[in-house]
Amino acid sequence: MWDDEEVSRWNNSSPLEILGVRIPVVYWPLIYQYKRSDEWSRIKQRWLDWKHLIAEYRKLGHDGFWNSHSRDGRMLPLTAIVKALRATRKLENERIAAIAKDELGSDFDMAFSYRKGKEYVVCQRPTSISRLFLQM
Repeated sequence: MWDDEEVSRWNNSSPLEILGVRIPVVYWPLIYQYKRSDEWSRIKQRWLDWKHLIAEYRKLGHDGFWNSHSRDGRMLPLTAIVKALRATRKLENERIAAIAKDELGSDFDMAFSYRKGKEYVVCQRPTSISRLFLQM
């Protein structure tokens, strides 16, 4: 799987190909969202998994990634790595959401609300709270 940053590492391979041109994972949303929103809703989770795998790989480097994601000298399957990364992200989002609630106190509802129709709703999902808090 290729991410358009380190092409040599990914052997120029991609399951998405258009007219014989392999499309890097970083461009998948643009391709699938263009006129294929129904397809994007089906493939989005796979794309997110690859996005997080690539981010982890870039953060740790080749050796660090495989040292971190190996057991008894054997590389873990990608599904196991994805599962571990999801669990780590979930814990981190919950931690950041708790920090946001503590720091903002009574201002939290105002800072993390959005309009849904005619009503204002306060964000409940830790992933949304974490993302918005980090953008502040």
